[in-house]
Amino acid sequence: MTRPLIPQKYSARAIVAFGSMHRHIWFKVSCVVVTLCFFYLTSSLYSRPTSFLSRSIWEHSSYNDTDLNIQHLTRRRKNQQQTPDLLLLLVTRDSDSWGTLPNGTHRSFTSLLTLLHDASIDFSQTSLAILTSSPSEIDLYSSLSLNEPFSRVSLILHPGYLNPEEATNRGDRHENLAQHKRRSELAKLRNYLMLNALEREKHIVWIDADVYNFTDGVIPAMIRHTTDPSVGLITVRNHFGESDDNDYDLNSWSGPRTSPNEEEKERLLEDLSSWVGSPREGNQNMGDLVRQHPDDNDMFRLDAVGGTLLYIRASLVRQGLSFATSYLVGTSWAGEGWDGIESEGLCVAARPLGAGCYGMGGRWDSHHSTG
Repeated sequence: MTRPLIPQKYSARAIVAFGSMHRHIWFKVSCVVVTLCFFYLTSSLYSRPTSFLSRSIWEHSSYNDTDLNIQHLTRRRKNQQQTPDLLLLLVTRDSDSWGTLPNGTHRSFTSLLTLLHDASIDFSQTSLAILTSSPSEIDLYSSLSLNEPFSRVSLILHPGYLNPEEATNRGDRHENLAQHKRRSELAKLRNYLMLNALEREKHIVWIDADVYNFTDGVIPAMIRHTTDPSVGLITVRNHFGESDDNDYDLNSWSGPRTSPNEEEKERLLEDLSSWVGSPREGNQNMGDLVRQHPDDNDMFRLDAVGGTLLYIRASLVRQGLSFATSYLVGTSWAGEGWDGIESEGLCVAARPLGAGCYGMGGRWDSHHSTG
């Protein structure tokens, strides 16, 4: 005889009560489990670093430019109410690009963030874009910028266009023989970054990575001057170290420059380092010009600008303005010219677009690191 699954001695009422009791127990157990899971998740969430929480406010995109294995990362803030109008641009080679403070302290990307927080700019209306050749640096920029209130962050890992043995060491970057190669390479990298990073912004500001200080409010002051449509590029006096008396960026000037004679031009076609331009009598650097324009609202025309701290009207870039990758002045069908490379070619190219280069008088300046 087959034994019943439920003993006959249990009544139907008892069986129902038994099932109800089990359901009640399982319900209580489930509640406990859900409660424990909730407390675990919330406590672990709030114990995680801010960078984890910040990820939820960003939209990420990336792609590789396969021609040179150039990696792009772009991060946009979600639910933006306004389009950013200011684009900040920097190029670095590696961690040494940030330079050293006069007291010997080595600077870093964190130093830049501190400088920008003191610059009286609206981060919510600002995009930041950096190109570097260092994988470790781009990882650092990516992680540290997560918690910053920029509207957009664009990072590019670029190996450079020169072979490693051709690259100029930081220590000899100002030697005459290295200038053309170095500045041509820098112009290409600047153009790559600027043309890839620019979207709908109206204003572009270049900052050298080793600039450790500039006058508070200088970037908004630059932008205020652009109400005059003839103002296309603006820069300020740059000092080396803590001194306020020297001029470090000698690529900003006004006045005549030397030109090669016919024999020298012929030699230049074979050897670009055979002749180097220099200021002629009447040429003035930023220090000379600022002393003649002591008011903070003063502006003066320049024939060339450096890229240490440089404003560019974005509409000019959309019309084709870019950093000169070769000597622009003197270029002919026979070959390259003899002057006006990288930032010094900008004013030459901007003039046909109806825009001029200007310097700011008064107290506005920047300071370049000593390393």
